[in-house]
Order: sequence, then C-alpha cells, then structure tokens
Amino acid sequence: MSDLQLIQNKLEAISRRIRLFKGWQALWNGLLLASIVYLVTLAVYKFLPVSSTVLVWGFGSGTALMIFSFVFGLRRTRSLPEVARWVDIQGNLKERLSTALDLQKDSVQTPWSELVLKDAAEQARRLDTHRLVGFHVPRISRVILVLLAAAFSLGFIKEYRTPAQLQAKVDKENIKETGKQIASFVKRSLDQHPKLDQESKEALLNAEDLGLKLANLSPGKSEALKGLENASKKLEDQLKKMDQTAAVKQLQKAAQEHGAKDASQNQTQQGSKEQSAQNGSQGANVDSKKMEEMQKQMADLKQQMAKMGEKTGPEADAAKESVKNALSNLSKQSAEMGQQVKGLDEAIAALQANQTDLFIKNMDVAVQDMEKMKDLAQAMANQQSSSEKQAKDLAEQFKFGQGELAKASLDKMIKDLKDGKISASDLARMNQELKKALDPAKPYGGVSSKLDKALQKLGKGDNKESSAALQEASDELKKLLDQMDDSQALMASLEALKKAEQALASGKSFGTGECKNPGGVPGDKSGRGVGTWTDENSWIYPKQTPLEDNSLVNRPDRDPKANLDNGDGQLADNLAPTKIKGKFSPGASMPSVTLKGVSIKGTSSVSYKEAAAAAQSDAQSALNHDQVPRAYQASVKDYFDDMKK
Repeated sequence: MSDLQLIQNKLEAISRRIRLFKGWQALWNGLLLASIVYLVTLAVYKFLPVSSTVLVWGFGSGTALMIFSFVFGLRRTRSLPEVARWVDIQGNLKERLSTALDLQKDSVQTPWSELVLKDAAEQARRLDTHRLVGFHVPRISRVILVLLAAAFSLGFIKEYRTPAQLQAKVDKENIKETGKQIASFVKRSLDQHPKLDQESKEALLNAEDLGLKLANLSPGKSEALKGLENASKKLEDQLKKMDQTAAVKQLQKAAQEHGAKDASQNQTQQGSKEQSAQNGSQGANVDSKKMEEMQKQMADLKQQMAKMGEKTGPEADAAKESVKNALSNLSKQSAEMGQQVKGLDEAIAALQANQTDLFIKNMDVAVQDMEKMKDLAQAMANQQSSSEKQAKDLAEQFKFGQGELAKASLDKMIKDLKDGKISASDLARMNQELKKALDPAKPYGGVSSKLDKALQKLGKGDNKESSAALQEASDELKKLLDQMDDSQALMASLEALKKAEQALASGKSFGTGECKNPGGVPGDKSGRGVGTWTDENSWIYPKQTPLEDNSLVNRPDRDPKANLDNGDGQLADNLAPTKIKGKFSPGASMPSVTLKGVSIKGTSSVSYKEAAAAAQSDAQSALNHDQVPRAYQASVKDYFDDMKK
C-alpha cells in the first residue's frame, strides 16, 4: 500500500467516525426535546380535560423527534481535505496531512513533495481513531434524567377531572355506543325488509347515517340529541304518510285482542310444550290422578321401611316381602302406563340386599320422579284442553287476526285444487269453510270478495278458476301482512331512537358493553355475573364477553349469603353424609342426574301437523304482542314458518 493510499484510508475511517459522532450528539439533543414533550404531554393530560389520545400523540411525537434528530446528525458527509485539516488541528500535526494532500494535486513530483508525503504517512500510522473521536455521555444527560424522572413521577398522579368533565367523558362514550347500536339495529331492519318503499328506506337510511355519525365522530350531547330528534321526526312523518288502511288496522287489532286473551294460556302451555319437545314422546294413557295414588303409596312404603330400620326376624322378613311385592306391583303399573319410574328398580334391588339406607334413598328418587311425571301429565292435559280453543279453520283465523295461518290455509286449498286429486267430501268441506270465512274476512280489504269469487267458481265445478281466485285472495292477504310488517319495522326503529334519546338525555348508556363494576346497580350495563343479569326484554343483542374470574371481586353493598344457605350449617336429615364404597363396572351405565320428565317414555297421540300448527299459533301471538324481543322476531318467525314445510 502506498503512502497516499494509507493517508486516504485513515482519513476516510475518521470521516465515518465523525459522522457517527455527530449523529450521537444529535440523538441526545432529540432525547432532550422528547423528554420535554413527554413531561408536557403528561401534565396536560393530568390537569386538563383532554382525551387519552393526547398521550399517544405526545409519546409518538417525542419518539419521532429522537429518530429525526439522529438522522439529521448523520446527513452531512465531509470531504478528505476537510477531515485532514480537522485532524491537523485536533492532533497538532501542523498541517502535515492537509499539505500532503495538496501537494498530490500537482502533476510534477519533487523530492521535497515525496519527503512531505512520507512524513504525513508516518503521522497517519500513529493516529488513534477512537481516541481522536471518542463517544461520551454529554452533560445534558443530567437534565434529561431529571425530566424523565419528573414525567415518571407524574404518571402516578391521578387525573384531575371536575364532575362536569367526567360526565362529559361518560356522555361521549355513551354517544359512541348508542350510535353503534342504532346503526346495527336499523341495518338489520333494512336487511329484513328489502321491499320497503323508497321513502321508508330513506327515513331508515337517515337513521342509520345518524348512528354511524354518532359512533365515528362522537359529537356533543346537544348535537346528538338534536340529531336523534330529527331522525325520530322523519320516521314519525313517514309512518303518518304510510297507507295505514282499515284492513291493516283490523288485522293488527284482531291479532292484539286474540293475543291478549290467550297470553296467559300461552305462557302456561310453553313449559309443557318445551318439555314434550325435549322428551320426544308423550304418553297418551297418562293419568295424573293414578300417578298421585302411586306416589302416595310409594311414600307410605318408604316410611314403613324407615320405621323398621335394621330389624331382623320373621316379622321383619314378612314386612320386607310385602313391601317388595307392593313395589313390583307399582313397577308393573308404571310399565302399563308407558312410564319408567327412576329409582324404583334400584329400590327393589336394595331391598333384596337388605340395604335399608340405600332403599330409602332410591325411594326418594322414585317419589320425586313420580312427582315430575304427575306435573307433566297435568301440563299435557291443560295443553290438550287449551289447544281446542286455537283457530281450527279459516274463519277463526280471520277472526283472531292470524294472517300467517290464514294465508297458509289458503295456499293449502290452492295446492289441493291444482293437484286435481281432491275428493268430493273434501270439496264440500272446502266449500263450507269458505262460506264460513266470508263474513270474518270482510274487514280485510278485497280478501272477502276474492273468497266469494272462488266460492262461486267452486260451486260451478271450475277448480282452475277457483284456485286462481284463491291465489288472488292469498296475494291480497300477503300484501296486508307486508304492510303491517313494514309499519312495525318503522315503529321499532322509532322506538329505538326514542329510547336512545331518553338514555342520552338522562346521562345513561344505551346499548351493551362490559361493566367495570361487577354486579352493578340497576341501570348499569351488563355485569360480569355477580348477582345481576342483562335485561332479557331489551331489543339489543346481548354482548358475548369472555369468561371472568370473580374470585377477587368484593361487593360490600350486596349480601354474600346465597338463598340456599340454611344458616345453622347443618345438613338436612336426608342429606346426612354416608360412606359408600364404589367400584368401576366396565360396560355399565354412566351416572346420571334426574331431570324433569327425562325418564318418561311412550308414544305421542298428537299428530305432527296439529302440534306444528299449535306451536305456530302461539309464536304468532307472541310476535304480535312483542312478547319476543324485536331483535329475535325475524328468526322466530322463520323457524315456525319452516315447520309448515
């Protein structure tokens, strides 16, 4: 390597180190500015009513300042002559390196220039780059440390907010949540009613836009209330403009009157219907009175064996044999009724093994199971008697305002006429049913006239024209049902806007969300399962939240004692602890929990069509009277409509 190349390489290495050193100095200057920004940002957030987003912007800006300062310090690249002059000054080399570089510019080399170059190369070899350009912590680091310590300490200070500022923050969160719920609800209404007229769609779209604005922009409380009021007014005006014909009003009125009359009946029937659906069978020959006698007899046998205890001898053996025969007789009676009493066979086996305690426990299970079967039998009897009051023909369906069932009946008649395989007796029955339905159908617009036309064509034997007239009546009824459904959709959206307006005006949240106060007081959002539940009557979908660990939750405002605590810490007599040696039996039945009606077996005497019609009638009545939350009404309606197929 020549002397010139040695000098140039040394100067290039020093140039790179000088550049890094300038970046190092600029980084500390940027850290100083960032520390000031951090401290000011925290102070502003702690003492002024600003959003927490100011922290994100503040810390982001401070970090960006440090990066920018470092890059800014690295921006400049120095030439070799500049570096040579800087090294001559710092190393006290008396311009040896800079003179050597200048002499190399001349094309003519003299002995004197070669001597200068050789001397400069010797000095370059002796240079210590790290010592010449050394990195060290600057003095401003002390100021930076103080600023960062102050910012760190400030982070532990609680934010100062006046009650008005806290309420404003809560209002902002409530407005945002309200906007989300309104937009979601109105969007579902639009999706479920795609055939709405243009003006109705515009009114709902206006409400949806308002919800999105509240959710994304979070305007002030007064502006949000004004927007809700304007959107509600547009929906009210549209409801007034809608063609609320007398037929639609009559349909709604009849449905409401019939639903109110049968509301209590539907509630009592619901439990038995759900239970029968779970069991999959109902005994046609179930007698609740006979079950009550059997239950009483089993209770007497249990008491008899309890009094006998562990006695032995001929008298005790005779008594046990008598109890065994009585239990066998009860088992046969239950089998004849198509039922299986849980625990009865186990009690007989325990009696044979002379295990009195186990016998008593199994008899308790048998008595409880018989009680459940008796309740179910009574519920079935009530259901059978109340099902006779349901609308059985087209006339009663019009009378009770059951539009969906009436349309289904008309569609069935149309299908029977089009098939061409209807018998004379069925034609006579259809003729009689149409005649009977003429008067109840008069309030429903042109439905009655279409039925009269179908009746006349049917009398002339023209099944094709009769089915066409029935199709016109079905279409007219469908139009009325759609109008009623559309008006209910607008009313539901209007009701949601009114409730949202009332909630925001009172400073409460309107919607679902995670509650930071587990098991809060009524009016709070849904809690974490500590003594409170979400309102089931709300039209808002419940928000699914992850499982919560409530082991450390302390609620001094609520009584920790559960309703099942007996206070004295003593168990009941029939719950006395008993040691039982168990064993695993491969292939044996798994342990089970006795549930209401699970052990009932038998055959159903009710046809599927009758059960489906009764269930659909109950569902339609519940929908007409808002017994089903509005958010779930479409799903319930679709479910029971599918049962007809």
